[in-house]
Amino acid sequence: MASGIAVNDACIKEYSALSRSRTHRAVILKINDDMSEVVVDGILPKSQGDHEGDWKDFVKMLPESDCRYAVVDFEWKDQPTVTKSKICLILWSPEYSRVRSKMIYAASQEAVASKMADVQRQLQATELEELEYGVIKSQVAK
Repeated sequence: MASGIAVNDACIKEYSALSRSRTHRAVILKINDDMSEVVVDGILPKSQGDHEGDWKDFVKMLPESDCRYAVVDFEWKDQPTVTKSKICLILWSPEYSRVRSKMIYAASQEAVASKMADVQRQLQATELEELEYGVIKSQVAK
């Protein structure tokens, strides 16, 4: 923990529900107001079917001008009958967020990642275009 910010146990519990139970599509995490720990900010339940629709719902949950971490069960169709998925940790650091916030989130990312052992890809986005479904699919499907 280079930044000294801890990860709240609720984050680990909700991550487990995403990675093992597969009940969540995404868990959004934020650093609390007193900058002492990472806490759960929101949960997107897994729906039946529409992966792109779930992705759009997830992107709408992110604030326009503040940083967040998101753990996402990203699914895509590899072939018409084959669905693949990877668990991704995304650092959302929008261009217009405060510099201090960007620095603290970047410094604390490794602490978050270390608590989430099954994460298969780590990504960073600074603008909404980088979070388009096709863009993420091209990065994750490599």
